[in-house]
Amino acid sequence: MKKSLVAVTAAALACVLPACGGGTASPPRPLVSGKPAAKPHLSGIETFTGAIAGGKALAAVPVFPLAFAGPADATSATAATASVIPDVYRTSAGVLRIRHTPVTGHGSSTRQMVDPAACRVEYRTHVVYTVTGGKSSGVFRDAKGHGTIELIFMADVPRLSGRCEPGTGRPDGTAAAAVFIASGTLTIRK
Repeated sequence: MKKSLVAVTAAALACVLPACGGGTASPPRPLVSGKPAAKPHLSGIETFTGAIAGGKALAAVPVFPLAFAGPADATSATAATASVIPDVYRTSAGVLRIRHTPVTGHGSSTRQMVDPAACRVEYRTHVVYTVTGGKSSGVFRDAKGHGTIELIFMADVPRLSGRCEPGTGRPDGTAAAAVFIASGTLTIRK
């Protein structure tokens, strides 16, 4: 069971990571009337992803070790739940601030039984975000961009009287995983 959750987590991250690609720097502007050239911008697809398993995935407020890849490479330890997606990310490269809204039809966390035979349940939260660069710092200061964030929590739930009972008892911590996947455009000053 644990191996299948690890495989699902790895597959979810594999869907995002090839898109990291990095960005491309725009050429600097030439000197105009003796003024120094403006700083070049770096644009591309920014991903910030992380996964946790076992008891860490079942914590009241799970903390995801996020890896940022793209125009701004960084790391962060960020708390997130199915009902609370953060709007501030304190990273090794500065503070990234975003505004986010639920995706239509995904306004709140959705629970679904993904495998009734194994009593596996999954919760998903999906939002769209816009970078608020004017409130960010470090490499993210004055950044622009937008994208999507998806949180996926999955676990095996207790079986009572031969039936799956997701609302009763604590899910099995040995067969639990959580994945944080964010991807979108980002333009920063380099």
